[in-house]
Amino acid sequence: MRYLCLLVIAACTVSLSSCSDVEEPISPLIGAWENRVFVDSLNYWIVERYDFVNDSIYDINVTVRESETSKDLGYRFATRGWYNLQENAFTFTYSEIYQVKDYYLPSRANLYAPKNELRFIEIDFSNTPTANLTFSTDRKQFEFLAECLEYYSECSLPKTYIKIN
Repeated sequence: MRYLCLLVIAACTVSLSSCSDVEEPISPLIGAWENRVFVDSLNYWIVERYDFVNDSIYDINVTVRESETSKDLGYRFATRGWYNLQENAFTFTYSEIYQVKDYYLPSRANLYAPKNELRFIEIDFSNTPTANLTFSTDRKQFEFLAECLEYYSECSLPKTYIKIN
């Protein structure tokens, strides 16, 4: 009887230790990524930062800096959105954004503001935007190429984002 009891305990121990939670694949995007562009006419760096929180939620913040890696002076744009990445196909959306006044007419006077002073704007996508992401072999950068939008006459140029954490 003693051997039977030990055998049952051993079997339970083995079965408990061999079970493990099946982990979901983690998005290669999770973390913070930046696209940094120097604007000669303004003499500032415009930094577009994507913070991928998990496999479906991300934040976008566009900030202004005096140098490529200095502290942010303020914000131009901020939003939280939802995304889906299937291989290289990136679909994304967001419903509300916050941006500086006259966002599309930047000047040194209205280039940035504290985040709490950004203006709320509601946006409604008639279709879900998509982009193609191409990762570098070391997965520390990706190129973002948005599909051309039907209602916008110009297509965006590719942007390169580098992983910062």
